Amino acid sequence: MSNLWGILERAKSGEEIEVCSGVDDVCTRCPYLKEDRCFYERDADAEIVEMDSKAIELLKLQVDIKVTWDEIKAKIPGILNQWFGQYCRKCDWRTVCRANISTSGIRKALN
Repeated sequence: MSNLWGILERAKSGEEIEVCSGVDDVCTRCPYLKEDRCFYERDADAEIVEMDSKAIELLKLQVDIKVTWDEIKAKIPGILNQWFGQYCRKCDWRTVCRANISTSGIRKALN
């Protein structure tokens, strides 16, 4: 989680974010990443590719462009309900989010 928060802090400070699909800076410190694939569980890599595609669609972005955090931040409130409904209910990591990203945590992350 500290890697994700560090990336978010860099983005908040003005560093541009390159939109990509697949392995990214968030993934690089994950112990389940091997040979540019996620081995968390059997179908994890395919799920991540699908989630990346959905996030890009919902945020109305394109792969290989650079955006600012402010551009993404403005779009997040409009997609949260759909995202949580589609992905968070069955996610193995939801307890991590509950512990680290409460409603006030989301507000903090978006500021």
